[in-house]
Amino acid sequence: MTDETIIGIITSNVSPAGMIAGNALLILAFFSRQVSLNAHLRELHKEALHHAELYKETKAKYQAERAALCMRQAKAIYSRASLIRWTLGFQMISIASWVAAIAALGVAAFYRGALGASVGCFFTGIISLFISAVFAVVSTLRVLKPIEHEHADTEKLLARIANIPVGGLEE
Repeated sequence: MTDETIIGIITSNVSPAGMIAGNALLILAFFSRQVSLNAHLRELHKEALHHAELYKETKAKYQAERAALCMRQAKAIYSRASLIRWTLGFQMISIASWVAAIAALGVAAFYRGALGASVGCFFTGIISLFISAVFAVVSTLRVLKPIEHEHADTEKLLARIANIPVGGLEE
């Protein structure tokens, strides 16, 4: 193997290796977000159960409505968490594809036919990263949905329970 071949292999591996490092940071950020969403879901489920128990004891319709509100929010957050799971899956595929591309480049030093496999693996990683970005954007667009539900339901509850209008009490 000549020096030019070795330099060519090392140079060719820079791009996939850089993609792996960048993608690893994205995965870390999305794992962190997933953990946060899971914790929030657990809190909402706990709160819903608490309000359901209070409703069972007091028969106060407010408690049932609070439990329903919690579950409505949880459903929206679960939908977002599911999208993040898909995002993470496609990011993992990207990393696996780029690792395969690097390995195929190493094999290409001895067998030129592996160069095509390396290029295919690299583009599979790019396509997978693009798909994960689409899932991430859709997830981000859904971020306000639980807040919108809570706002609308809280306005209704305030009006029903304390007769407080949407604009608030006049002074």
